[in-house]
Amino acid sequence: MKSNEFIIESLEEETLDEFSTTDSGIRTALEKQGYKFLGKGVDQSAYSEPGTGKVLKIFGTQSNTRGTGGETLSTDQKMFVTYAKYCMQNANNPYLPKFDGFERFVFNDHTYFQIRMEHLSDSGDLGYAVWDIERMVKRIGAKTSQVFSQEEKDSWKLLVKKLGIDGTKLLMKTIIHLHAAGKKKGYGFDLHNENVMVRGDGTPVIVDPWVIW
Repeated sequence: MKSNEFIIESLEEETLDEFSTTDSGIRTALEKQGYKFLGKGVDQSAYSEPGTGKVLKIFGTQSNTRGTGGETLSTDQKMFVTYAKYCMQNANNPYLPKFDGFERFVFNDHTYFQIRMEHLSDSGDLGYAVWDIERMVKRIGAKTSQVFSQEEKDSWKLLVKKLGIDGTKLLMKTIIHLHAAGKKKGYGFDLHNENVMVRGDGTPVIVDPWVIW
């Protein structure tokens, strides 16, 4: 078992429904090392890593995670860890992001978690096309109307042009698997265009398919 896998499995054992915080000193320390701040959400902040071009994600801490023993995660954080583990276990799938370096660290006596992700760009029209495929998958799974709109047909054609027929089928299969895996964990499926990014070669990458309802 790899060390990353051990850390991820241990983190999944506990969860804490509390918003996290991140010491402002972490940003200061990282920027002194050449990291570029990209933005932040409720539970994490992101930085461009110098030298590698990867994105470093920092997960905030909670009030009881003092010292090196803190291993609690909020519900949203636990969902992301589950997805990171899924992606690592399916690293050969071109439509999943590449993660590495999942580590704990202590700053001002509080435990934080970090992970690195490959650099990706906005998906543009390709993201909307993947979103259409997601809607098709939902309808098929719900056994509702399977008559596809002209927009959905156009999206399918765009993806086939970009990825080939086999690549597009693999993308649909990936979406179906993610839908099932999220449902098993009790997560909602939320694969809209903003949750799809692209690599430099134009490959669409699903970065955040699930949501806590």
